[in-house]
Amino acid sequence: MADNQEATESGTEKPPLLPCSADSGAGHPAGAQSGPPETISQIIHTLADRADQLIKIVTQLCERHLHAQEAKARFSIRMSLIACGVVLAIVVVAGILTFTGKIGGSTFTFLLGLTVGYILTFIRDSIQPPKSQ
Repeated sequence: MADNQEATESGTEKPPLLPCSADSGAGHPAGAQSGPPETISQIIHTLADRADQLIKIVTQLCERHLHAQEAKARFSIRMSLIACGVVLAIVVVAGILTFTGKIGGSTFTFLLGLTVGYILTFIRDSIQPPKSQ
């Protein structure tokens, strides 16, 4: 209250400081002494004093998240290339076996339709992943 009287006398009025909460000791281990409740103004000043540290922490978290997303994208591309290579190898081997007369044309047609369906499903899941229930 003396602060408000001094502020009024000097011509600038400060708003009253409000305590954050009545249970400022929450989260402290049993037996630990808790200080007086901090005011919102004190918390803001403390955060402002440590703004550089907070910015550094947020920047590091964002960089790590971006790195993880890039790694996930590289993994997906690598797996797509491997899957396409396997499907291509199966189609080529089946084509050679059909050409030499070891398997019938209807078997090759069935295998080709199966692989085309697999590729279309794989591409759809890569573009828009299925939603989990």
